[in-house]
This record gives sequence, structure tokens and C-alpha cells, in this order.
Amino acid sequence: MINKSLFYLEEDAIERLRLTQNELNKQGASDLVVELFISQSSINILEESIHLAIALLEGGNTEVQV
Repeated sequence: MINKSLFYLEEDAIERLRLTQNELNKQGASDLVVELFISQSSINILEESIHLAIALLEGGNTEVQV
């Protein structure tokens, strides 16, 4: 019983992550990452852009990848 509960909790967390990623993408986060990559931003901004890109793609979200 505990293993099933943990599985459903993990599934729920994955779905919440996907929904958050999709919302951030709709709000332009992916476009922002691209713009920051090609801009003359500081190294700190570029590093944070990479972290945002990783967070948007974590789990293989295909909607964000398009």
C-alpha cells in the first residue's frame, strides 16, 4: 500500500511540474531564455538562463520543446 501511495504522489508531482512548465512557457519563459542566450548579458544572467532552461525541460516536457 505504501508503494502505491508513493507512486501516486510522484505522479502528482510530475503532473504539477508539467503544468507549471507549460504555464511558464505560455508566459514567454522559453522565448526569454533564447533572447538572453543571444544577448550581451553578464555571465550571471547567462548562468541563470541555463538554470531556467533546464527547469523548463526537466522531465522531457514535449510541449515546451516545440
